[in-house]
Order: sequence, then structure tokens, then C-alpha cells
Amino acid sequence: MKTKSKRIVILTTLIFTLGTVTAFGESLWGSYEGYSKARVFINDNQINVPQDDVPAFIINGRTVLPLRLLAESLQATVSWDNKTQTAKIYKPNIHMFVSLDVDKDYTIKKPFGKVAHGETRNFVVSTQVDTLKMKPSGFKITIEAPNGELATDAVEVPLEESSESFWYTWPFKVSFTQAGNYTVNFSLLVNGEYTVVSKKTIVSE
Repeated sequence: MKTKSKRIVILTTLIFTLGTVTAFGESLWGSYEGYSKARVFINDNQINVPQDDVPAFIINGRTVLPLRLLAESLQATVSWDNKTQTAKIYKPNIHMFVSLDVDKDYTIKKPFGKVAHGETRNFVVSTQVDTLKMKPSGFKITIEAPNGELATDAVEVPLEESSESFWYTWPFKVSFTQAGNYTVNFSLLVNGEYTVVSKKTIVSE
């Protein structure tokens, strides 16, 4: 949320058995409210906690951190009902396809994941959405260059009546002037904020 009064302060205990999430505890990273801070990684990417937020910390041998940070790191949305003191996490099933073209029946033509550095290419981003349990008011598709800036204009689409599943395709033209990873982001607009729920990488080399 944009203000502290709206920020979810629920903490969740992480008890993972898979190796994709790693936490380092004890007193290596300092302390918070008398508890040892921890660092948390998801798929080798560290969850970065803002300075004014509650950090990850260790309590009774378990790693605890703000629920919103965890949900967004897992590309899920989270909502908070203050009246019922209830948080809800939604993880829709979203697939993105990058291709040179797509038929009217959504058949993907010539998908690709790499381009030549310096090439300017016209292509289509196709998005298949299902298991959409929340009711977003819209979505957005952005393409970020390796330096983090937008490689082309974002596409924002309102959703007046959303269903649990839909397809969406949109043409883009991008000049791959930088070497590295270009990231296609699909974000849902929930409660006035966009949350990235799917990513696709195009490698420029």
C-alpha cells in the first residue's frame, strides 16, 4: 500500500523444505527488537526489505518476515481486510509467450527468447491467464531494458468484468540497443496498486 496505515504488517513463518528458499540467521546481520535478523533468498535472489519495514528475523528457530514482501517475491498478490484481520494471497496461473506472430485461434508462430544485440524487432506478447480468483481492475504489460528503464511504452488495460481466465495479445516494437536481459512483466492492478505476477526474459546478445 502507499501509506503505512494501509501497509500489511502481518508476519508469516517460513517453513520451507525445498532448496529454492534460503535463510541465514543467528546474529550475522544484526538484530531487530531483540531477535536476530535474517537474510532470505528465493531462487538465489535476495528479498530486499525497505528500511522503514519490518526485516526478516529469527524467532523460536523460525524465519519471519512481512507477508507482502514474501507474496510479491513469489509473484502473487496480497490483500488485507482490517475488519476481519484477514490476509488473502492469490497466485494466478499465467503464461506469457513471445513470438513473431499469432493466429486468430491463438496459435503461436515462431516463438523466440533471444535476439541479436542492436536489432529492432516487431513481435507479439501473448498472455494466457487462468485461476484468477481475485478481481483486479486492470493489468499492465511492460518491457524493461537491462538498465531497468522501459524499452517501449507500457500497455495498460482496464478490466470492468474479469473472469477466471482470458487471453490477451499485443504487438510491440523494441530496439534491443543494450546487451543483456530484457524483461517482459505482466502486472495486475489490485486495490490501486500494480503487482508483477509473471515475467518473461528476452536475451539480447
